[in-house]
Amino acid sequence: MLRVVSVNDMEMDGGGYYQGSEVYLRREELNHTGAHKINNIVPQALLAKKLGKERMIAETRAGQHGVATTTNEAA
Repeated sequence: MLRVVSVNDMEMDGGGYYQGSEVYLRREELNHTGAHKINNIVPQALLAKKLGKERMIAETRAGQHGVATTTNEAA
């Protein structure tokens, strides 16, 4: 998570502090498993665990989904 601060968009209050919204960026493109793959596999893995499954099988056409699956299972 990166905090984005733009002082130009904030106003000073009476005490010398800036007022305004805090904006955070989630840099999912930096994730080596792909941006949306890990967001998809985590709930699937939690559901499989709740159902008592011991193994997961992933269709890995481009490979990134398989990387996300193994990353999640290794954690």
